[in-house]
Amino acid sequence: MMDIAVAFLLAVLPVMVAIPIDNGVEGEPEIECGPMSISVVFNTRNRFDGHVFVKGRYDEAGCRSDENGKQVGQITLPFETCGVARTRSLNPRGIFISTTVIITFHPQFITKVDRAYRIQCFYMEADKTVSTQLEVSELTTAFKTIAVPMPMCRYEILEGGPHGEPVKFALIGMQVYHKWTCDSETEGNFCMKVHSCVVDDGKGDAVQLLDDNGCAKDKFLLNNLEYPTDLMAGQESHVYKYADRSELFFQCQDLSMTLERIQSGDMSVFDQITTTRLAIRAAVSQAFKTPEIIMLFVKKEPPVLRLKLENLESDFRLKRVDEDVYKERKYEILLALQKLGDELRSEEDQFLRDHVSFSPDDLELVG
Repeated sequence: MMDIAVAFLLAVLPVMVAIPIDNGVEGEPEIECGPMSISVVFNTRNRFDGHVFVKGRYDEAGCRSDENGKQVGQITLPFETCGVARTRSLNPRGIFISTTVIITFHPQFITKVDRAYRIQCFYMEADKTVSTQLEVSELTTAFKTIAVPMPMCRYEILEGGPHGEPVKFALIGMQVYHKWTCDSETEGNFCMKVHSCVVDDGKGDAVQLLDDNGCAKDKFLLNNLEYPTDLMAGQESHVYKYADRSELFFQCQDLSMTLERIQSGDMSVFDQITTTRLAIRAAVSQAFKTPEIIMLFVKKEPPVLRLKLENLESDFRLKRVDEDVYKERKYEILLALQKLGDELRSEEDQFLRDHVSFSPDDLELVG
């Protein structure tokens, strides 16, 4: 009888272990990169009765989310818990936050329907240069604003106060408001500081308005800036001019961004970001119309320009941009790559020759 029982068990065992769990992850998990934590949300084919946990941290409190009986599961991991890794990146400048999350559908064991995901969020530090040109006569003032991306920053001269209209014409002594604003896709991650601001007449006669720490040098020209929010700065002033000069050039060579909340020991990102000290001069702004391409050109980043070109080609194939915009933008990118010494393919050289009408009169990279 003993031999018969053993034979029976051996016969049915392959059938028992071959039945898979009727469940699985539907689609790709959604990752939310927050200012203080990472969240993973996923959908399942059937009701979820398993666990989601950080690899190697199954038994640690807060590192595992148990079954909820629904077809959606999630886990939120604060940066300082569960061995979440922080890695500083120099190029591009910022911090990678990463961890490995395992989704298991059996209450006790890892099975073939389970999934492991390497989760990574990148928080970029940004160092932006924004400038504006203000032409001043005895009667009127005209200006030009250049905005740069990630975060999108702009420098404006407004009439009267922070909510005034942009100045089109101005008189000497007229009250205006200098305003710096940056727009970020996420809240609470960035904090800016405006500093190293000068005004010059375009002939080499420059006066420093704000020093390297953002403090006013001549409060009769521009007082210390006020910061109503982390990404906004401004101050009232009055229109003035150089003697026998028709133009003023306002420029803040450094608009520094810090990652405000992500910090831990020697990985703190409160340190001041190294400044680029690159000015966006008139020759560059005349050569290129797109602010993002201007910034990539003066920062000398051919790989990023190449990526922008690939995205532009994809958008054109999908008819997301019209042909005129596509040609003009492609010419700008290829011209920037050529001037930066990047080797162009034969068809790219031909494109530049065929569209030479887009070429500016002059182009100079100012460092």
